[in-house]
Amino acid sequence: MGNEMMVKIRHAPGPVVRVIGDVEWSAEAGWEQDVPVELAADLLAYPHPDWSLAGKPTAAARKALADALGVAPENILVPGEEVGGHAVRFAPTLAEVVGDRARAAELSEMGVTVKGLAALGEQGIHDLAFRSGATAKEIAGWVEQAKAA
Repeated sequence: MGNEMMVKIRHAPGPVVRVIGDVEWSAEAGWEQDVPVELAADLLAYPHPDWSLAGKPTAAARKALADALGVAPENILVPGEEVGGHAVRFAPTLAEVVGDRARAAELSEMGVTVKGLAALGEQGIHDLAFRSGATAKEIAGWVEQAKAA
């Protein structure tokens, strides 16, 4: 990738490792990787919400990304910045909700998502506890975190 301008991109965690060229998004990599601006623009324009910026790019990288996407730099949403008086916030990852990347990877392999956790009732919590080995109390905490997201 040489001297290309890079942007950190996050992929939504899931049961499958994502590989594009020589870049791999996985639980072990924290689902975040630095990629060239052109690839970042392609991923951010992808029609599914699997990709997002991970952190604040430099001003030059933000301009290059905006140029690649054909938008003004101020239209590049960056986590933590404010737009119209509201903080830009992306949905948390499963690892952020459960507080453990390895546990999130295990849950992801079982088909668990943040949205799915938020929808769990008492029986679902107990079923997931049985399947995952986590305690019902621990899962109830995750459910509350997912609902707050």
